[in-house]
Amino acid sequence: MAPVRSVHAYFSSRDLTFSGVRFELPVPKLGDFSAYLAKFTHNGAVFTTASGDERRNVFDVRLAGAHRRMDWDGEAMHQTGSLGAQAIEADAVGSSVGYTIDAAAWMPRIGLSFDAATGDSDAHDGRLETFNPLFPNGFYLANYTGYSNVIHVKPSLSLQPRKTLRLTFAIAGQWRETTSDAVYLFPAVPLVGTAGKSGLHTGTYLQTHASAVLTPHVALALDAMYYTIGDATRQAGGRNSTYVGLEIKYALTANISDAVRTKEGS
Repeated sequence: MAPVRSVHAYFSSRDLTFSGVRFELPVPKLGDFSAYLAKFTHNGAVFTTASGDERRNVFDVRLAGAHRRMDWDGEAMHQTGSLGAQAIEADAVGSSVGYTIDAAAWMPRIGLSFDAATGDSDAHDGRLETFNPLFPNGFYLANYTGYSNVIHVKPSLSLQPRKTLRLTFAIAGQWRETTSDAVYLFPAVPLVGTAGKSGLHTGTYLQTHASAVLTPHVALALDAMYYTIGDATRQAGGRNSTYVGLEIKYALTANISDAVRTKEGS
């Protein structure tokens, strides 16, 4: 058995705390395996179907690796605990697989991402099933939808015209896991007027991402997205939108080559 690579512990403030332990170890031929156990507390938390002091236990496992032309990254999460008088029982999965045709010009990579997180299917059963993403990444799910009560499917194509330039084109569809719960906006804010309304489909977006290394110290990333909303969001007053983001990274050391990569989570 391979030795544990690292262990981490975290702690925050009195009304909002996060503490836990995380392990990493390599698995031959499969990649890097990691897992963490954590305790999250939030006094005065508010969800669509429940509110109160949140006490959430988090269990997470992840496996990421690559072999020849294939690469993969999969994660599963389970949450228990309580919110006020309700018991918490929530789950989520995230995955990304890709195949790179390295013998072809521009080294095309065909990718597919799939994510799902539970919502609360019954507001009166004494159980809260809404997944809490805790501290979500701002780039995830196209900066629009939160990682709660969601199903997300995203095929993509990446090209590398130059060693220092990578382009990614993607189209993604998003649905609610249950219409009993709300549509959640980033980071985990329920959209008023969507819980209990018909319409599983919450939106479709087109995305273009470009990342480039300009100098050994400077890298640039550009994202452009067009998001069309579903019926439930439209009935709540939402509108289609366009997003453009520019990111510039500067490294003191002359090694910023990791900036040119496919952002499957975006």
